[in-house]
Amino acid sequence: MRRLALAAVLAIAASACGGDDGVATADPDTVPRVDTSIAAVPLDEVVFDTFDGGSVPLSDADDATIARLLDAIPPVDEPAFESPADAGRWLDDDALVIVVERDDTSRAYPILILDLHEIVHDAIGDEAFVVTYCPLCGSALVFDRETEQGTITFSNTSALYENDMVMVDRETGSYWWQTAGRAIVGPRTDETLTLVSSQVVAFGDWRAEHPDGQVLVRPVEGRDYGRDRFADYGATLDAGRTPFPVSPEVFDDDRLAPSTRVTIAEIDGVWTAWVDGTEPDLGLPTASMYWFAAVSAYPDIVLG
Repeated sequence: MRRLALAAVLAIAASACGGDDGVATADPDTVPRVDTSIAAVPLDEVVFDTFDGGSVPLSDADDATIARLLDAIPPVDEPAFESPADAGRWLDDDALVIVVERDDTSRAYPILILDLHEIVHDAIGDEAFVVTYCPLCGSALVFDRETEQGTITFSNTSALYENDMVMVDRETGSYWWQTAGRAIVGPRTDETLTLVSSQVVAFGDWRAEHPDGQVLVRPVEGRDYGRDRFADYGATLDAGRTPFPVSPEVFDDDRLAPSTRVTIAEIDGVWTAWVDGTEPDLGLPTASMYWFAAVSAYPDIVLG
């Protein structure tokens, strides 16, 4: 499927560009150049958004372009938190939040913030994790940052694979496909990240149960985080259109509408999806995303 001219979506992405006070952008000189001689996917299918209405595949991207686009959508490396009552002054009850709970701590990460930052590094106690969200896939996944090679940190490449965010680890320069949690280019190719259990719920519902919880503070003062820039995006997906290439067979799966939000989990080696709100109490690591993204990352996924 060729890239479509979805000007509104691309304008949204462009509005997220550039470093800001309160968030971190990696120095390109400190992130190793990706080793494209090792890859699990065709390099021309990893496509950089140049934020000017154009794009360039990794196979054609030069070092200057890759460096310029690194963290154009800036991650949050040092998150701060506020009370649900304070967050309620700007966040509507029906706004979606990604929730991570450990011991007696419950933290909510508003998707309206993740729309503009996509990556939040955090820790609860000794457990370091990264909250990730791609607006183009509606994909909310939280990963353990502790690996056999040590603690991993991520930057945003500004590239997409299967219309999904591609992250780069700052330690080896490997590229990671977010929805699959798998490295697809570079020395860590085919390694996978461990999911940390999370939920996507309405802020008001979470706040009612966790009045003493913690909500991610808006990282950049003066930025408009209260507007849902992707409110009409579902209709575009359901028409079979995406702003960046997707394998044609993804939209051939008509079990659910492409924009249906599903919760997925791996059970006995089989990836299973439930329409959000219908999933059982799994007691496992879970993730949430649009149906088309689940089919793309997990082609053999079954419906629960």
